[in-house]
Amino acid sequence: MLFLFIYVTFALVDTSQCHPHDDEVSAELTNESHLYLHLLDDHHYVKYLRPAAKHNESLDVAVELWVTTLTAKPNSQDILISMDVTMKWHDPRLRWNVTEYGGIPFLVVPHDVIWMPHLRVTSEQTLEPLRSSGATLEHTGDVTVTTTVHVTSSCITDVTDFPTEVKQCDFISPFGHRHIQEQEFVIFRFANAVKGLVPLSDAFRSKIGSSWVFMGSEMSRAATTDQEAAVGSQGSRGELQMHFKMMRADNVKILILKTSGIIMAALLPVIFLFPPDSSAKIISGCLLLIAITLVLTTVTNHMLPTEGGESRGCPKIVVFFIVTMALNAGSVIISVIVATIARASPRTHMPSWARKIFFGTFGVHRFTRAPFSHDTMTPMDDLSTGVDADQVAFNDGDGNSDKDGGRGHHNPMSAALHTTNGRGSEWREAAILIDRVMFGVYVFVILSVSTSLLS
Repeated sequence: MLFLFIYVTFALVDTSQCHPHDDEVSAELTNESHLYLHLLDDHHYVKYLRPAAKHNESLDVAVELWVTTLTAKPNSQDILISMDVTMKWHDPRLRWNVTEYGGIPFLVVPHDVIWMPHLRVTSEQTLEPLRSSGATLEHTGDVTVTTTVHVTSSCITDVTDFPTEVKQCDFISPFGHRHIQEQEFVIFRFANAVKGLVPLSDAFRSKIGSSWVFMGSEMSRAATTDQEAAVGSQGSRGELQMHFKMMRADNVKILILKTSGIIMAALLPVIFLFPPDSSAKIISGCLLLIAITLVLTTVTNHMLPTEGGESRGCPKIVVFFIVTMALNAGSVIISVIVATIARASPRTHMPSWARKIFFGTFGVHRFTRAPFSHDTMTPMDDLSTGVDADQVAFNDGDGNSDKDGGRGHHNPMSAALHTTNGRGSEWREAAILIDRVMFGVYVFVILSVSTSLLS
């Protein structure tokens, strides 16, 4: 009974799980298995050795780059470039006779079981290989591998034409290699780096944000083939430089900022039209200063680079707002001074040097349209005399000029200015002249900025 039990137990055991003999294994192997063992096992293939005939010969690797996506990194001005890198080289150790292996012309094996060039970016950018396809081995010894990589590239934003600024992202792509031997030489030759254009795949997608528009790309070579071959004994590498260009197309932001600029351009001339000693000019000017400050704060917040970004250029719209603020602030300060002097005392007079600047022969009024007639202006002889201006004004105010008769030199310009309202009229007329000069500067700035933006 025991013998029967042992017999049944051994009879039910699956003998297929047992290790067969070597001749049986060889019979069951397919042609691909035979080929795989022939290439990578029987000939003791060492994947760490460069496939070159001599130790001092360089290995040429043909490279094709295809950019697939551009993605904006969150909270940063850097972009993430995804590209497919196809490398092809010749390995004489991986050749076989097609007729000996059932007519198999090629074989796909894992990429990590053979030697392959190592991708590396030696510039400031970072490269992250994501995945590699299986290595395709051809019976002639040619090997092809496609690797998908992510490259982080920093960008420089030209804010000269803000809010339609331009972002430029440059990527220098020297592909090096890594090997345990110091005498390893590999030269990368880029097959599709022609016509100065970055090769974009058919499925190229731009994910740089809804507010940015992809404008184009360029590619330039940093070294020619002859140069690469000349320094091949030093382990050279081919270099490509890619340029990507984007422009902001946020219509809402552009509309808001340009509308603000138009409003400021329309309000500032109104400030200049107010009388210099009026409270309406001071209040309106202060409100306009607050509005310009708020707009400048908004522009600065949108213009400052975030993490990993860099800006260059001087925004024309910021120059316009700063000049507008300076002219407005100057007009308000002058109005405050004039109002203070006019209300202080009728004996507060303009110094002689200031009177010569504004009302002299070569004064500011010569280049502006003065509000008073030229027949009441002081002749040059009267203005160039050494009479104390404060004493003349004092005599005019006290009515002593008639009493003194021929004593002193009477200034008709001073009399005409003092009789306007009797209180600080000289300063008022000087403020009007300054306002007109600043208005001329403002018109020049408006025309310059407008012409530049339109061009």
